[in-house]
This record gives sequence, structure tokens and C-alpha cells, in this order.
Amino acid sequence: MKNAKSHIAPLAVFAVLAGVVMACLHPLAAAPGDLLVGSHRHGQNDLSTSFVAYHGFPSYCLRQFGQLPTWNPYKFSGAPFHGNPESGAFYPANWLVWLTGDVAVMGWIMAAHLLLGGLGAYRLARSYALHRSAACVAGVVYSAAPFLLAQAAEGHYTLICAAAWIPWAFWAFERMRAGRVWAFPLLAAVLAICFFAGHAQTTYYLVVILTAIRVADAVRMLVSGQRQPGVRLLTQWVLLGVTVGGLVAVDLLPIWSYTRFTVRGAGMNLATAGEIHAGVSNLAQLVYPGALGDADDYHGPGGYYWETLCYFGVAPLALALIGVAARRRKWFVRQWSIVAGASLLFAMGTMGGLFPLCFLLLPGSAMFRAPSRMILFCSLAVAVLAAAGAQFALQAFRARRRRAPAARNEPSFGLVGMMAVVALNPRLKLPVGAILVGVCGVELVVFGGGLFSSLERDRLDRESPIVEFLTSQKGVYRVAAPQSLLSDYEAWTAGVEKVQAFDPAPPALHASVALQTAEGEAEAVMRRELFGFRAPVIDEKQSLWLDLMQVRYVVQPASTRPPTDGWSIVQRGVIRPRFAHDAPKDASPDEIEFVIYERRDVLPRAFVLGEVQAASSMKASLAKLAGLAPRREMLIERDVLVGDDRQSFAPAEIVSYTPNRVEVQATLEKPGYLYLGDAWLSGWTAAAGGQPLPVLRANAAFRAVPLDAGVHRVVFQYVPGSFAIGRWLTAVASACLATWCLVHWRKRPDAVSA
Repeated sequence: MKNAKSHIAPLAVFAVLAGVVMACLHPLAAAPGDLLVGSHRHGQNDLSTSFVAYHGFPSYCLRQFGQLPTWNPYKFSGAPFHGNPESGAFYPANWLVWLTGDVAVMGWIMAAHLLLGGLGAYRLARSYALHRSAACVAGVVYSAAPFLLAQAAEGHYTLICAAAWIPWAFWAFERMRAGRVWAFPLLAAVLAICFFAGHAQTTYYLVVILTAIRVADAVRMLVSGQRQPGVRLLTQWVLLGVTVGGLVAVDLLPIWSYTRFTVRGAGMNLATAGEIHAGVSNLAQLVYPGALGDADDYHGPGGYYWETLCYFGVAPLALALIGVAARRRKWFVRQWSIVAGASLLFAMGTMGGLFPLCFLLLPGSAMFRAPSRMILFCSLAVAVLAAAGAQFALQAFRARRRRAPAARNEPSFGLVGMMAVVALNPRLKLPVGAILVGVCGVELVVFGGGLFSSLERDRLDRESPIVEFLTSQKGVYRVAAPQSLLSDYEAWTAGVEKVQAFDPAPPALHASVALQTAEGEAEAVMRRELFGFRAPVIDEKQSLWLDLMQVRYVVQPASTRPPTDGWSIVQRGVIRPRFAHDAPKDASPDEIEFVIYERRDVLPRAFVLGEVQAASSMKASLAKLAGLAPRREMLIERDVLVGDDRQSFAPAEIVSYTPNRVEVQATLEKPGYLYLGDAWLSGWTAAAGGQPLPVLRANAAFRAVPLDAGVHRVVFQYVPGSFAIGRWLTAVASACLATWCLVHWRKRPDAVSA
């Protein structure tokens, strides 16, 4: 009977947590085939505009080319896929999307991760010797944490995936503190998979918090005279860091290599990094989440509702306060109270004082913005402390029902705890644990249930006459279009190269060329030419930008100003908007009129040319770029050809064009350079006839290789050295960890149960 009970209890907890998650994400159950989105902004969020594109793209590459992409030629002028921090290339859950080609399953993946996080919080609470009912409170409070749900509603897919592993990391960490043999590889694996989930900021904060706790443990030992154990503790932690670094090197090194070439490569200043933060006024959300408005009309600090929400649920917060007041002598209560307080101070950015200190002292902190995301760890702290409060209520009620005093060392009731327990008739055998779980769950479901809706599948995969027209055209060309008419998802999964893409950290070279050659204020150029939030402009002032990007087609709403000479209308039509607010205010909400313009004399994607100007630095290249005539000369980082008798301008033929490999045939009468109008980046190699060629940066951001007179077939391949090194480091770290596990398994076969 006892055995059966021990199996039923975990299943009951699983059912409760699954029920809470699905109640919050109820649109999934109502429309399983649609994409889960937030109810604000008509469903437009990061998932529906960005992450579906990131994970629909590998599926397209597998179907079309039979290869997993390392490079994405369909965004900007090309950018790495493997090496982008948010691609999650090594996260197993994403492989399901790639193999099925169904991006709508990403809503279910988020639901599964919320459930996984809740189970981790439950297991963590159980490791503190809390009752199942109390631990279930922790699971419910974390799996339906308002901050997590708000992030999910905004479509922060990678954050939700990473957040699910945080309680499991703390659980493995507590096992390590208890001296369990298998905790070391377990924690290393959990931290690695948390990083692979694609949200490096969450993993970074997690490692910082765990390191702070471990260092505090070591300091306590050293102060108390336990020098050898303290040193051993620190040594073990350093070894763990090296192991985790090795495990994730296959992803970490390419990310590090690529981010050096992004607009965030040099890091951010304190003001920029701390711009999105919570404030004192956010404390009003502790009792009412709408105190500063909701996602559509938020008017509080930080600018974004989902980034600064300080609501944890009134019932969970009350239980957490009871737990702190009544169980403050418990070491884990003190620990999580400190985590909660420190996280909240950090989330307040420069106002809290802790964030500036960490910004100055911790390496790598300048790469991340939005310190308010520390509220995520405060949510877990509230969940654990609420479980401690529930445990106290359970014990107090049982003691009262038995008409016996509480345990000798149990502190007296706090005011809130006294009122809650006295209100219950001690003669009634009430299921207090179930009541507390139910109260917390109902409150969080009432909040979370209003955050979500679904985006119909036919809006996600709309039949687009724009895509139909563009894919029917021959040749290699680029398109300029606003997101409302041609989304990243539509372009990347149809093989359409679009110069705009939604990427919070675009390549620095591409951004610099846009700012140098496109007309308008910097912010307007970024929103229009890089992100596509506005319709592109076609006039003589934009001609150099469009020429350098080899833009052959421009898609615009029919209401925009007609272009200057050189462009002709090749297609008109209407398209159904993906989001209701995409349609112009004076038009039907069910259709947008569009026009496609074509310029036939567009600069070829590949050509040969001998006349060059040397520009050794990026600054020098940008200074000369505005006066460049790209058909007469090119800017190059160094001229490696000798002699003045050079090749004149002539197009080259692109023989094959795939994400990771481009083959070009060039015929030269005299020595010159083969120019390819794709983004230059460290990792691109070139060879002709088996002989390697140097890949030089041309026209500030593109590629060129030197060639002698004759017919050449040049093959460009993206083979980043960081990936090769990272792959070997990961293989070595995995082999060492596996060997360690095998040795300990043979030595202590009973250790698995420890």
C-alpha cells in the first residue's frame, strides 16, 4: 500500500502542475495546431516575428539542400546561423521543430518547459525535506509564475526554455553541497543544457548566483578554520566551471566569435545595459499586477510590462512572507530570502546599486541588457519560500488539530499565519495542503489565462502572392520589404533573400554600411533598412545603399510614394495581414494592397573588377563609401595584386548557391578581384582549383578574392575555426566526464541511489 502511494503521489503532482500550465495556456488546448501568442498587439510578439523564422529556416534547409545550416544568406547580406546566440542549434527540443517543419509546436514546447520548471521547483523543495503538498505549492508557483507567463506571452521562447532548468540546477547544486557523488556530472549537464537553450543571459545569471553561494560556503569554512575543505570546495567549483565550459564550447566559441562582429560586440555602457529595469513604483504590482497598466498600455519604469512585472501572486507572496517569518532559522529559508532580495535589487538597475557593482566587477556583464530579468530568480525564491510557508501552515494546523503544541523549536505564529490558521476549525480534517495548492493555482491561472491567445495557422502560413512572385523569378537577388508584407519566416522558408530582419544584435558591418549610405536619422535607418518595421524608401538618396545590397525588388504598401526613375512596377495585389494592426487604418482589416517594384540594372551579386582603393581600416572604408562608384572601383582592405593593368568590370556567374557554400565561375582577361556581394566574416574560406585564396573585406562589408587572368571556378565555404575548435573541446570534455562517470559507477554501483 505504501509502495503504491509513493508512485501515485508524483503522478498526482505531475497532473496538478500540468493542469495549471494548460489552464494558463488554454488557447493551446482550444486550437492545438495554431501558434501560441500573447493577447496583446494582436499576437505580434518575438515568437511570431522572430523565433518561428529561426527554427523554420533549418527545416527549409534540410528539405531543400539536405544540410543543416551554419550560415543564413536570407537575412541582411548574410549572417551566421550557428553562432547566433538565439539559434539554439544544439538544444534537442528545437530539433523537433526542424525535423517536423511545424513551428506551431513551439507553443507546446514552451508549455512543456513551464511544466518542467514546475517539476524542478517541486523536486528542489522536496530536497529541503518539505512535505509533498508544500513542495507542490513551489511547483505551482514557479510553473505559473506571472513573470514567466508574461515572458511567454511576449514570445521569449529561449528564455522560457532556459528558465525551466534553473530549479533543476539548484537541486543538483544542493546535492553537490550534500556531498553526493553524482551531483557533479549532473550539475555540469544541467548547466550545459541550460546554455544550449539559447538564452545566455539566464545561464550567466544562474552561474553568478551559484558561484556566490559556493564562495560563501568556502569562506565560512576558511573563517571557521577548515582550510583544507574550503580550498577543496573552491577547487571543485573551478573544475566544474572548466567542465561546463568544455561541454558548451561547440556553441560558446562560435557565439563569442560572431558577437565580436555585432553591434554589441564591444559591450554596452552602464546606461544602455541598465535601461530596461524595474523601479520602486513596480512594487505596487506586488498586490495588483495592473497597477502600472498592462502589456498594451504599460506606463512604468523600463518601458516593457513583461520585463518589469513584480507580481508573484498575493497568496504565494503571503505564504512566502509566512515562510520567512516562521522558518527563518532554516538555512535554506535564509538563503532564498537573500536570493530574493538581491535579485530584486539587481532588477532595479542603477537604482538598486547592485547592478552597477556587478557591471563593473563581473566580466561579460556588459554584454547583457535588461537587468530586470533577475525577477526570474526572485520568482523561484518566492516559490521556495511559499513552500516553506505552506509547510509551516501544515504543521501548525496538524498541531492545533491534535490539540498539541507546535514543535519545541518552532517559532510563534506571525500575524498573517495566526489569522489563517485560527480561521480554520481545528476539529475539521481539512486538506490544508490541497487548499493552499488550489488557492495559489487558481490565483495564478486567473492572471495567466488572460495573457494568451493563438495565431491561426492560415495567418502564420498565409498564401502570399508576394512570395509566389519572388520565388518564380530567376537569378540570385535581394528584396527590400517591410515585415508587414514579407516576414522573416516567409522569406527564410522560401529561399528569398531579404535585407531586413528582426535581430536585436545585427552584424556591425551591415549596420555601419546602412547608416553610412542610407538616408535619414540613425534610428529611422535601423528600423527601416535593418529591422523592416517601416516600408523601405526608394529615391536617389537611397540608390547607393540599394546598389551595394544588390536589391532588385522592393515591396511596398500601395499607399507609399512612387519611386524615382529606374524602377518599374512588376506586380500589384492584396495580401492578408498576419496581424490585425498591419492593415492601414483607412483600409480593410482583412487585406493590404501592395506594389512590387523592380530595377533591372541592379549591381550583379558577383562580378570581377581590377580598379581598387586600399582602405586598411573599417573607419577608412566607411569614410570613402559614400562617394563610391561600385561599377568602376572597389574598396579593399589590402591590394594583393601587382601591376596596374587590371581587369575591367564584368559580371560573374553564380553556379550554385546554398546556405553554407557558394560556387562562382569568373572569366578574367587580366588580373583582378572576384567580388561577391555577401557579408564578409571570419570563417569564410575560398578556393579555386583546390588552391586556397584569401577572402578579403571589400566595400566595407563584403567579400573579394584575388584572381589571375583566366577562367576560374571559385568555391566559398563557411567553415568557422571556432566551431572546429569548440567541437573538439566539447568532445574531449564529454569523453572525460563520461569516463569519470564510468569509473565511479564501477567503484560504487550503489551511488545511483545516493
